[in-house]
Amino acid sequence: MIDFRTVKIIEHETARAERVSLPSLLCQGSLNRFIAFDTETTGLDPNHDRLTEVGAVLYENGRIINYYQSLIFSDVPVPERVSAFNCITEEMLKTAPEEKNVLRRLVAFMGDAVYGRTLICGHVPAFDMSFLCHALNRAGISADFRFVDTRELAVTIPDLTSHSLSAVADYFKIPHDKVHRAKEDAILSGQIFLKFCETGAYYK
Repeated sequence: MIDFRTVKIIEHETARAERVSLPSLLCQGSLNRFIAFDTETTGLDPNHDRLTEVGAVLYENGRIINYYQSLIFSDVPVPERVSAFNCITEEMLKTAPEEKNVLRRLVAFMGDAVYGRTLICGHVPAFDMSFLCHALNRAGISADFRFVDTRELAVTIPDLTSHSLSAVADYFKIPHDKVHRAKEDAILSGQIFLKFCETGAYYK
């Protein structure tokens, strides 16, 4: 199984994503616009599993401007352990939009992030980007994303013993509900990313 915490570049035919470092971005100027992104899936393998939900949240000047969220119809069964984790059931997905339709709306929402000109952040986003790149390839959509991993930044904080999304949020005293849904986790990732942008001492 792939350890997505170490993945630097994701390439799947016409869709790709590349991890970038926050310090290098800050050297280029203020990051006042970015998209926080998260997914829910049927499992851990992007070659065989499928997206069941996407959540993308646009931040500008430290505030949420807009968001896109959708469940996705899946022809891959949702294991009980996955439903227990994120509360997404096969019954919920029966009437959800098909993947290609969700992807078209998602790409329209992401705008120039699809061409690497607006940054994407997330917590272990290589996982989400890998599923997204596979899905985009199935739909015949080209993309070239740039992303920053808030977990990678959290590892540099000496006081943190856990680097989970909720643990990092607790460290920064960011209120949150312990739900595992795409939009909610994306919002939390974005808030954490803002903290790292404000407190550069926490990362290498």
